[in-house]
Formats: sequence, C-alpha cells, structure tokens
Amino acid sequence: MTVSLQQRVINILTTPATEWPVIAAESETIADLYTKYIAIVAAIPAVAYLLRGSVRFAVLTYLIQLLSVVVCAYVIAWLGPKFNSSGEPVAGLKMVAYANTAAWVGGIFNLIPWVGWILTALISLYGIYLYYLGLTPVMKTPSGQVIPFMLVSAILVIVVGFVLGLILTPLFIGGMLLS
Repeated sequence: MTVSLQQRVINILTTPATEWPVIAAESETIADLYTKYIAIVAAIPAVAYLLRGSVRFAVLTYLIQLLSVVVCAYVIAWLGPKFNSSGEPVAGLKMVAYANTAAWVGGIFNLIPWVGWILTALISLYGIYLYYLGLTPVMKTPSGQVIPFMLVSAILVIVVGFVLGLILTPLFIGGMLLS
C-alpha cells in the first residue's frame, strides 16, 4: 500500500473512481493486504461488539470477516475469466477488501443497540457501488461484463457468508468455543 491506512480508507470512501486505478497499479501480496489493511479495518465491527460486552459475537464477527474475505476473493478470481476479467487472486482480494471498507467502517454503528445493524447495513450498500467502480480497473472487466459479473459475484458472496455463518455460529453461540 503506497498510502497510509487512514488515507486509503478516506480515499476509497470519498473518491473511489480515482482510488481504484491507484489500487490496481499497486503490487501487493495477499499477506500485505491482510496485515496492512484487512486485519485492521475488518476489526472495526468486532471492536464495536466487544465494547458492547459481547465477546463471543465480536470474535465470531471477526472470524467470519477474515475467512469470508479470502474465500470470496478466490471465488471472484475463479469467476474472473468467465467474464473476460482477471483471474488473479490478489486482484480478487483487492476487490473484496476495498469494496468491504464501507461495511467495516460502518460497523462502528454496532455500538448502538437494536438499530446499529440497520445503519451498518445501509452504509454497507455503498460497497456495491465501490465494487462496481473497481471491476474495470482492478479485474480488467470489460464494460459489458461489469453488471453480470457483479450479479453472479453478489450471489456467491452471499452464499459464502451464509455458509460460514452456519458453520461458525453454532460453535460460538452453542458454547463450544469461548465458554
């Protein structure tokens, strides 16, 4: 990452059309993206739950975020060539990580009982727009393939999140972990 973490978050949220080409040009590894961006920004919703006193839900949220990002990145990289796009895992991870920024930052609203999740969900919708803007510069998706790629990606990302939730939630809520 050639800019600071704070500046990257601000740029992707406020000027995504100019930030995506910068992101696309960076040569980062999966480890770089995880340690310098994902692990930090994805912790925001979990920290909010932790501050509300829900240790189990904080850990569960964080684990699902960290796992789903990498699984979704590989799914998007696998899908790429089917939409005349890049099939590079790093490009897929960039798409997932930076498009999730709005949801992760919005996760601070999890501090607010009962309605925080609604605010987080509304802010998360901005991630769809971020993803849309990033497909062409990062994944090299032709303009005619952007919408179909987005739709198929969205379905698969929802499935991944649902499956990970089904697998991990009983472990935490049922008391098997963190008892």
